[in-house]
Amino acid sequence: MRYSYIFLYFLLLNCNSKKNDDFLIKTGEVNILSKDKISIEGQFVENNKDLFFSYSNATRNIHIYDGKKAVDSLSLHIKNLQANKIVVKNTDSIFIIDYTTKIIRHINIRGKIIKEIDVQKISNQDTINPYLFKNPEAINDQNIILDVGISKNKYTNLTHQQLIDSHKHIPRFIKYNGQSIHYPDFNYTDIEKLTNKRKEDLFVDYSNVSLSKKYIVYTMQFSNHLYVFDYNLKLVKTVPIVSDFTGTDINKDFSFYNDSEERGRIYEKNYDYATLTKYIVYNKYKDKFYVLLAHKTDILKKENLIFKRSNRDFSILEYDGELNKLNEQKFKKGQYDIYKPIFINSEGNLLLNSNNELNSNFSPDKIRYDIYKISD
Repeated sequence: MRYSYIFLYFLLLNCNSKKNDDFLIKTGEVNILSKDKISIEGQFVENNKDLFFSYSNATRNIHIYDGKKAVDSLSLHIKNLQANKIVVKNTDSIFIIDYTTKIIRHINIRGKIIKEIDVQKISNQDTINPYLFKNPEAINDQNIILDVGISKNKYTNLTHQQLIDSHKHIPRFIKYNGQSIHYPDFNYTDIEKLTNKRKEDLFVDYSNVSLSKKYIVYTMQFSNHLYVFDYNLKLVKTVPIVSDFTGTDINKDFSFYNDSEERGRIYEKNYDYATLTKYIVYNKYKDKFYVLLAHKTDILKKENLIFKRSNRDFSILEYDGELNKLNEQKFKKGQYDIYKPIFINSEGNLLLNSNNELNSNFSPDKIRYDIYKISD
């Protein structure tokens, strides 16, 4: 009888562990042949249907797909429109930005310009560069949340570190409500304090944002924290990202260099090998957030130098609507492209981009996602 209880204990323990490990279950695939070589791609939901888009820098064509074939298209060349980044909410709400003029244009699939947004003119801030976040959640019916960069060409005489140091007061993102620009009291210096970052580390890179009905959740790639704001842009709380599979302490598991190395390579090494918070998305169907966390890799292993920015283990971390961690699932390197956004489809399932250059069936002309059902 005693051994029966022991066996039952370990059986239940294994079942509980399996449930935690497998909260994401693969249930399907998306495999679409694109009309052009893909430069930008994504997914969106329109009329409760999952649609996909691709954009080619070479042809300047936007194509819309229904999951199998192209169903609509727009030539930006014919419409004399320039786009360095594209975010598609639906076929009536396509947002493009021209980095030359810094103007954001809201257009539809026919190429009609619905609105032009000149952030620098509205804000009277010519040193701030607005950027569209890759995540379409950054745009809702009331607001557009924009990433903020620095006009590097205005400061060509400064080193990268001097450039960052001289602009630490700039807000990390801004909110446009259709008429005016609003700024949070939140900048590089605040992030340094909240993360206890070592001052000698370079600390600026791509940012991500996700919006629920209650919160704006911001994260910077090198900080491994979630910064939670209300819609008045007040910082409500800061949530450190803690992983079961990789180190996330930026002062212990972040830097790969010593004091004798050339300082200019710090940024490159961290970008290629440190633990990075790549993306965050909100699942409105389940009131949960999902974070893609790229794992730290061994800089000395030669195999990690091959396609180093895609050759990374990663985790998907699940948080509830109040940003309490619920689950984490690890994925092996080489299967998914972790430098492409993740999406939530019309059924509340997670889409991971499976067109990784390490896969034998990789193709630059295909849109490919694996569909993962999220267990409750």
